[in-house]
Amino acid sequence: MDGIYTEFGNNGNALNAAALLCLRKPAICWTYNETLQQPDADSFMQRHLHMGCFPTAPYPYNNHCINPEPKADQLYLDYGPLLGVLRGKKWVLTPRCVECDTAKVNLFEIPGGYVLPVTFGGTAPAATVHLRNLPRLNKLRCQVLHPGAETATRVASAFGGGVLEVTVPLKRGCAMVKLSR
Repeated sequence: MDGIYTEFGNNGNALNAAALLCLRKPAICWTYNETLQQPDADSFMQRHLHMGCFPTAPYPYNNHCINPEPKADQLYLDYGPLLGVLRGKKWVLTPRCVECDTAKVNLFEIPGGYVLPVTFGGTAPAATVHLRNLPRLNKLRCQVLHPGAETATRVASAFGGGVLEVTVPLKRGCAMVKLSR
């Protein structure tokens, strides 16, 4: 099986189950327009980023999925580049490989490096992330993508004692850090 499409991506338990069934393959999750209002649209997208899942995109004349409309279209345009870097993701299951002080984080391996969704940071201007127990941490280049931004920008990092520390600026409580070899 190359991946899954789950019809209950709007349900937290089903989203988590789909994500954990797809540690090494893509999970695409069904949704509908009302989903974008519960509890808010940024939380909806950040749940998917955190779990490494792709929400169904708005499409005209679809059958009971999310329909194109200005608010939904803009949300998908804002988060599209962040979702795009998840292509080819594999969960990193190394113990204590990533920790954060103010936000939720997860770590996925992608071709050429890693991607690190930093989500649910609330109104914090930045989050400090610590990475460890990964090969060649001291050689990784760090870039950050934010919702609504078209391109990634470099972000400073410091390596010491086997730990890579990255201070990640947040926008809308979120950032996607790309760690390239």
